[in-house]
Amino acid sequence: MSNHRVDEGHPLDKSAAVPRAKALLLSLLQERVASGQLNKLDARILILRLGLEGERCHSLYETASLIHKSAETVRHHQYQSLRHLTKDQYFDQVLREYARLVPLPRGITYYLHKS
Repeated sequence: MSNHRVDEGHPLDKSAAVPRAKALLLSLLQERVASGQLNKLDARILILRLGLEGERCHSLYETASLIHKSAETVRHHQYQSLRHLTKDQYFDQVLREYARLVPLPRGITYYLHKS
């Protein structure tokens, strides 16, 4: 895979960088599900929390309501998934660049700063 930054190009071209970054992260999550490295529930949680489908990131409680699980279950799955996925340097790089473009929920940004 390429080592190019997601938002390369004109500095004001953020509007084009966000959809590219979303598509790339969504593709990476789908690849992990297809290979058995990530289950569908964990992928769905990350898709909702990262705002990869739709216009915005969902809160912990919104995500819990949408998938009919407790907020603590969502938080736990999110943490475990990110811990596993960010061991892959490419995924970690793409996620961090996406976080520079999109205001992510506190639980996600906390994890990125912690690691």
